[in-house]
Amino acid sequence: MDRFRQGGLGDVMESWIGHGTNRPVAPDQLARALGSDMVDTLQSQTGLDRETLLSQLAQALPEVVHTLTPQGRVPGEAERRGW
Repeated sequence: MDRFRQGGLGDVMESWIGHGTNRPVAPDQLARALGSDMVDTLQSQTGLDRETLLSQLAQALPEVVHTLTPQGRVPGEAERRGW
């Protein structure tokens, strides 16, 4: 969440957590928020090229975060242990 806030996407991330409509994120915005080191790591782990990786993340991440935050808040550490 800190990376998204620092990358200027805090309000976008909050829309994914909240109960309203999930705001979209563009692949280039996502790349800036995640940082090149994280994108490189994800590319290495998935074998996807940068463009494909960021495009797929931009489509999937809002719904994944929304699904993991059904109470409209970030789960506490104890709640996340079961993941």
